[in-house]
Amino acid sequence: MNSKFEYNTIAMNIGNGVRLDNLNEAFFYCDMGGGTFESVGYNSIYANNSDGVDVVNNTEVILPAENNWWGFAPPNPARFDGDVDYDPWLTSNPN
Repeated sequence: MNSKFEYNTIAMNIGNGVRLDNLNEAFFYCDMGGGTFESVGYNSIYANNSDGVDVVNNTEVILPAENNWWGFAPPNPARFDGDVDYDPWLTSNPN
């Protein structure tokens, strides 16, 4: 299963905005911007409330998440848990 995310708003959730757990690279690939599936990004991911973390990546691969709005420019690195490639980022909300 592969997923390509573009032009979404993921905000103000009680839990994490995006969470990837126990995934095997051979069976799953997620592209939120700048990855293999050529996602342009342009997602708005901010103000999710699970311990102040917007993205949790509990996999062995880097989550491509370039060209997204993270609520701040530059994004706060504390809002990411695990390997997330969020650079470059957007400087304003595209949605």
